[in-house]
Amino acid sequence: MNIAIRVALVITTLICAFCAYLINDYRGRLKTAELAVAAFEKKIPVQASQSSDDLVGSNKQLENELKNYKSQSVQLINQVNEAVQAEKTAREGIEQVSQRLKNKISELENLVSERDSLKEAVQELDQLEKDLAAYQALGTVAQLHDQINAIRTKPKEVSQNIGSKEKDKPRPGTEMGVILSVDSKLGFCVVNFGSAKGVVKGDEFHIHRAGNFVGKIKVDQVQPAVSLVVAIKKFTPKELRAGDKVIQGQ
Repeated sequence: MNIAIRVALVITTLICAFCAYLINDYRGRLKTAELAVAAFEKKIPVQASQSSDDLVGSNKQLENELKNYKSQSVQLINQVNEAVQAEKTAREGIEQVSQRLKNKISELENLVSERDSLKEAVQELDQLEKDLAAYQALGTVAQLHDQINAIRTKPKEVSQNIGSKEKDKPRPGTEMGVILSVDSKLGFCVVNFGSAKGVVKGDEFHIHRAGNFVGKIKVDQVQPAVSLVVAIKKFTPKELRAGDKVIQGQ
């Protein structure tokens, strides 16, 4: 689109230059005609001394030539006026094209700004969707209250889990629970155990299916009864599924 406008500007400029050339040419030819008329008018007194026959013939010739020059002068004047009008039209065309070009540039700048704003909004929306899905995966408010109440009924167990990460860790091979749900789009899973079993962020577990090892997971977020985990891709070639067993590793 910008290339087409620039080509139009170049063509219009060439037209203006050509019109200016025609105007100068027509003005020169008009000046020549005026000088010729003046010269013929000066010849008339000289011809008065000639014989009557020669004088009549010369006068007729002069009159015809004068008419021709006057006719040419009128034509040249008309052509000059047309050239002036054409130049005016061409200049107006250049101004219009220039204004259109400025408007298009302004529109493009607005589109770029809107595109950047839209890109930021989409990124914010994606992050909000991930955050919302993570909170939803950890349970509703009512479920979280139930989890808290369940923990409060076991103060001794909770106090034993507070202290260090390694305290009262389940033995290797202990079944911790199962995967409740898998969100492939956002890349996380929810398991049915949490800090009530001594789990903390960063803990790693093995995943088994039908007695076979299928991968490893790492805890990302912890609640009393559920945890948000992510697959460790290096050790998880297969896609995890809901119902897969979570085993305490080495």
